[in-house]
Amino acid sequence: MSSVKDKAVVTTPMNTAQLMAALAAKYKAPEWAFMPQVADATGFAKARTADALAMSLWPSRGLSLHGFEVKASRGDWKKELDNPAKAESICQFCDYWWVVVGEAKIVQEGELPPTWGLLAPKGKTLVVVKQAPELKPAPMTRLFLAAILRKAAEYIAPKWVEPVRQIETDEWKLAYDGGYKEAERNAEDKVRLAQQDVARMREAAEKFQQASGLYIDNWNAGRIGEAVAVFMNQTRRGEVLEDLKRRLLTAEREVKHCREQLAAVEDAVK
Repeated sequence: MSSVKDKAVVTTPMNTAQLMAALAAKYKAPEWAFMPQVADATGFAKARTADALAMSLWPSRGLSLHGFEVKASRGDWKKELDNPAKAESICQFCDYWWVVVGEAKIVQEGELPPTWGLLAPKGKTLVVVKQAPELKPAPMTRLFLAAILRKAAEYIAPKWVEPVRQIETDEWKLAYDGGYKEAERNAEDKVRLAQQDVARMREAAEKFQQASGLYIDNWNAGRIGEAVAVFMNQTRRGEVLEDLKRRLLTAEREVKHCREQLAAVEDAVK
């Protein structure tokens, strides 16, 4: 591995967010498709996530897949060294595998695995401290492809985000406008019906006032209502009494007719 002195990398250390931004700038479109935080699978099969992947898109430069692990501190790097095999779940599908460090001295002499490359900051960019050797990647599984496409849908295709958002906004606006207009129509119908009820009540009140000579307002409405109720009860009692009288008269006529018929039958028998 080339030493830090060989490359003369003198720069301010970068944190994880700065390293990711520098990676995105180094592997930018249209030459590259850059994707942060790519898993080795989707669903329950997911076990490992690479900090980033970058796919070269120009055939003239090779259609290669690069994987990256970002280590902003010496402690992060030592954790990776304790279990280097965990990177294999994604590294196995890559043409190149890189470690990206916050400063070059994080990786000390002899620590870098022979199949890994090393990127470190120089100013605001990343430079190659050790070139990653070309690997022999395994055939890509559908699970890994699904994970890549999921991240591509989230990260690489922002140009579709605004059109989709506009469609959703337009649909929401149409639904909102339709609902608003429907609510307006319903409200207008209710107002119209209420106005008709008020007009009928006003007309009825005017007729009552004209016929009775009584003016109904908030102060005497209750008393007038009670008086009307008493009158209506009395009227009903009178109607019932008259009905009973009519029925009694009818019954008396029937009894008289029956007696006349009975007398005629008795005379015939004698």
